[in-house]
Amino acid sequence: MVAGGKRQRTYPVEDYRTPYEKLVSLPDWQQYLKEGITAALLERQARRMSDTEAAERMQRAKQALLSQCRSRR
Repeated sequence: MVAGGKRQRTYPVEDYRTPYEKLVSLPDWQQYLKEGITAALLERQARRMSDTEAAERMQRAKQALLSQCRSRR
C-alpha cells in the first residue's frame, strides 16, 4: 500500500493487447467468428492502420459526438 491507504496497481506489459491480438491468441479462435467473416479478412482489417492511428480516429469521433450533444442543450 502507498501512503494514504491507496493501492499501487501494476499492469504487466504483456497484458496489453488489442482486441484482435487477444482474439488470435485464443485456441481455435476461428470458431468465434461470425458467418461470412474470415481470418484473412480480419488480418487485412487489423493491418489497415496502426493502433495509434485508430485511437486518434476514435478520439476525434468521440469529440465530434460530444460537441453535437453539447450544442443541443
